[in-house]
Amino acid sequence: MKDWIDDIIENVYMYYNSRKVILWGNYFISDLIRDRLKERYEIEVAFYIDINTSKIDNTIVFSPDYLYGKSNKYYVVIPLAFHQSVKDVLYGGGYKRDIDYYYFADCIVQQGQDYYEDLHGNKIIGAHQGLKFAFNGFNSIIVIGKNVQIKNSTFNIKNNIQVIIDDDVELCESIIDCKENNAEIMIGKGSVLIKSSINIDNNSIIKVKHNCSIWNTHIEIKKDVNILINENVYIREGQWLACDNSKIEIGNRGKFYKGVLTTSKESILKIGQDFCIMWTYQIVADEYTSIIIGDDCIISYDVKIRSSDGHSIFDLKTRKNVNSTKKISKSRKILIGSHVWVGMCSIILYNTKIGNGSIIGATSLVKSSIPNNCMAAGIPAYVRKRDVAWARQNGVEDIQEEWDYRNIDC
Repeated sequence: MKDWIDDIIENVYMYYNSRKVILWGNYFISDLIRDRLKERYEIEVAFYIDINTSKIDNTIVFSPDYLYGKSNKYYVVIPLAFHQSVKDVLYGGGYKRDIDYYYFADCIVQQGQDYYEDLHGNKIIGAHQGLKFAFNGFNSIIVIGKNVQIKNSTFNIKNNIQVIIDDDVELCESIIDCKENNAEIMIGKGSVLIKSSINIDNNSIIKVKHNCSIWNTHIEIKKDVNILINENVYIREGQWLACDNSKIEIGNRGKFYKGVLTTSKESILKIGQDFCIMWTYQIVADEYTSIIIGDDCIISYDVKIRSSDGHSIFDLKTRKNVNSTKKISKSRKILIGSHVWVGMCSIILYNTKIGNGSIIGATSLVKSSIPNNCMAAGIPAYVRKRDVAWARQNGVEDIQEEWDYRNIDC
C-alpha cells in the first residue's frame, strides 16, 4: 500500500532542484515528512509556513507572505487538506504546481454536492455539505446515505478505508480519524454522533447499528480490532479504548453513562442486550482475558469490573511470573449471567461467576462464584440470602407482573 508521505518525498526529490525545502503547516505530519526527507535523501527542511500567528516566530516559522516571489529559492510542500486559499497564495507568489510546490490534496477530478473524486482513487458518494475531509492516502471511499445531517464534522482518511454513513444519521462536531490503513467504519440508520470521535488503526472494524446515540465520547481503536455495537445503544461521556486484536460486542438497547471501557491485547468483552451501567464505571478486560455479561443486567454507580491484577507479580525464589503470563491470563474470566443487579461502588474481579437473577450488594468485592438467584454482599462478597428475584421497577407487589419471573431458576 503506497504511503502518502512517501509520495510527497518522492515528488520533492524529483522537483526541488537543490532549492531549500519549506513545509506549510507546523504540525506532527510535517515533522514526519522532515525526518523522512533527511533519512532517505539527506534533504533538510529550512523552515515552516503557518497562518497561525501564535506559531510564527520569523525564525523557524514564517507567515505565507514570506514566500512571495521566491520560487527560485524555495520548494514548498503542503501536507494539508485542500484549501483554495493556500493554492491562491502560492500562485500569486509566482509558484507553479509540482515545479515549485507539491500539494498532495490538490488532485480533485470532480467535486459536486453529492460526489467527490480525486486522482488518488478516493471518492465520496452522497451529499457531504458540512463535512471537512482530508484524504491522506489512496483508494478510500465514503458513502453517505439519504437525509444525513452533517454539522462541523471532520473525516481524516488514509489508505483503503471504507466509511459508510447510513440514512438519517446526524453528525455534529464529531471526528473520524483513520490513522492507518485498511479500516472499516459503519454508522447505522438513524444513529447520532454528537461531539464524539472515533480514531481507528490498521485492519480494524467498528459497526454501529441502527438508532444508536453516541454523545461526548472518544473511541480509540488500535490494530486488528473488531467492534460491534448493536441497535439502540446509548453511550454518553465515554472514554473507550480497544487495543490490538481485541473484540467488543454490545447488545441491543445498552446504556452507558460516563465511564471508562478498555479492552487490552487479545481480550474479549461481550455484553448482552438491555444492559445498563451508571456513572463513573470502569470496565477493563486485560490482556488475553475475557468478560462476558448476559442480558438484562443493571450495574449501578461507580462500579469497577477488571479481569486481572494490572501488574506483574514474581516468585523471588523461582523468578517466575505467577499472575500474568499469557497462559494464566487466558484462564482468567469474568462471567456475569442474565438479569444480574450489581450495587453501587462494587468491584468485580477475575475468577468471578455470578449466576442468573442474582444481586450484588453495594460496596461489595466479588472474586468467587455466586449461584443464581442469590443476594451476596461484603468484602469479600458471600451469599446472604438464596431464592430471591428482583425487578427493575421499585414498588412492584406481585412478582407475576414481571417478565423476570419466568426466568427464575431456583
